[in-house]
Amino acid sequence: MDYICEALKTNKYLKEIKVANTSIGLKSNNLIPLLNVFNTNKFIKILNLSNNRLGENPENMKLISQTFLMNDNIYEINLSQNLIGVNSENLKKLGELIKFNKNMRTLILKNNNLGCKLENIKFLCEGLQENKGMKIIDLSNNNIGENSENLNIISETLKINSSLQVLYLRNNELGKIGDSLNRLVEALEENRTLETLDCMFNNIKFDGLKNIYEALTRNMNFRKNRNK
Repeated sequence: MDYICEALKTNKYLKEIKVANTSIGLKSNNLIPLLNVFNTNKFIKILNLSNNRLGENPENMKLISQTFLMNDNIYEINLSQNLIGVNSENLKKLGELIKFNKNMRTLILKNNNLGCKLENIKFLCEGLQENKGMKIIDLSNNNIGENSENLNIISETLKINSSLQVLYLRNNELGKIGDSLNRLVEALEENRTLETLDCMFNNIKFDGLKNIYEALTRNMNFRKNRNK
């Protein structure tokens, strides 16, 4: 691994690194050679670290956050299926990364059980409320519906955030917290940047889906008329 990472430091043609489906996250030292590549190589734009058990050791998220906190080159990070939700310290570090990195456009966090602790969503959204550059965030399959306050916090964040264009909330059991969907609809009325909201596989009743669709449509029409 060390030899490969040394070679990657001077590679000017590689745009994406994918190290997925491994146990690299069991020891934080395993990540250091890989993350050091990004301190030198300014051409790599995408990092995929999905399914590496990174969340089991909070030092991993600390290292990732430190590496990309002020990195102007990374556009997309995929941290799917890493057990990140088991420790709120992981989300605290991710929240800091989101808050201060102004150039990252996409963050994929699906399948991390973020909804199991309210602090997880709170830390994440604190970063999003300050962020001015994030365009896409994927929170699919994270049990967000386990606590209605999770969706309330996300809704309040949508009222404040002024950059997010695509939000994935699919398969989060949102149908269990119907009242909180009203808060989401209110947020969609106020938000002026969101273009796509994926709420598939949430067992949301027809009226709830209708209200979400109408809020997004009104929002889009408002922006079209404003830009004429």
